[in-house]
Amino acid sequence: MTSTEIKRAIRRRFRDQVQNVRQVPTQFGDHPFDRPDAVWARVTIIFGESTQVSRGQTKRFRDTGLVMIELFDPINDGDAELSELADLVCEAFRAVQSEGVTYATPRYEEMGRRDSEWQINVVCPFYADTVD
Repeated sequence: MTSTEIKRAIRRRFRDQVQNVRQVPTQFGDHPFDRPDAVWARVTIIFGESTQVSRGQTKRFRDTGLVMIELFDPINDGDAELSELADLVCEAFRAVQSEGVTYATPRYEEMGRRDSEWQINVVCPFYADTVD
């Protein structure tokens, strides 16, 4: 899989499993985005190591990385809605294989106050293989 195909698959999974389910305004990459005064998310895909994992007649290459989903909610709204959304994100990415991308176990990171918002991050390792 190319990096473009991997990004599309990850973004599509987030849209199908989280964004469309909870109607969460979401920023993807450098696409234009107006920050709402409500719960919102930002999806960032960070590529890591690329390695050859098998040799011989069929060569397999593995791209690894992290999906970081940052969740924000205005201060003084309480953290219940944001916490529930983080749980939904964890469920959507936990130990699943979808569209050629394999996700490991996500971790929940309570980041706390950031300017006028409360922030929780969900970070999930992934890998995708390409066969030559």
